[in-house]
Amino acid sequence: MSSKHYIGVYLFALCFILISSISHAEQRSTGNIGIIKPTVAAGKQELKPLQQTLIASQYAMPNIYQLLLLTIDNVYAAKNELQSAVGTGYLPAGIDDELRSYYKPHIKNCLAKSYSVQDQQAAGCAGTDTVNHCMDKLYKYCIGSYKGGSGNKENFIKKFKTALERSNDINAKSKNYSNQLQTLLNNMP
Repeated sequence: MSSKHYIGVYLFALCFILISSISHAEQRSTGNIGIIKPTVAAGKQELKPLQQTLIASQYAMPNIYQLLLLTIDNVYAAKNELQSAVGTGYLPAGIDDELRSYYKPHIKNCLAKSYSVQDQQAAGCAGTDTVNHCMDKLYKYCIGSYKGGSGNKENFIKKFKTALERSNDINAKSKNYSNQLQTLLNNMP
């Protein structure tokens, strides 16, 4: 396969990752996420939010957060493959460092920490919530508090929007090139 075919394959993989992420975000917004309920040991009362500290590591992590960690690694790999295909300098610098050095450790910290009753209240947990529902709110609240490696969340988001725009531009150019090649092949005697 030529390097042009590799570009197409990598761009397809990147689009698949983005579409998968959107699909999981839609599942999450409609409440269709797979969450495993914590088991209660015999003789112990079931825990309720806003009554005691909740320790994230004691509860099953919703699949969406496991996927988020995996997606970071996939984005990093796809970015490197794409970067080598189009040359350095076109995609914004520092994305992989931001993901690996700052964002991923922040997510892992959120998924492993203990959340006080005050944390639960700040995240919007209610006494009528299940522990899993409250934990999901706590994860969103904690992960959503990320300010970026530079301490500026707007710049963090802007980097990824710029990367997405440029990746879409590369995809469009690659698709056009592919279409032209196909047209040429179709017209060859």
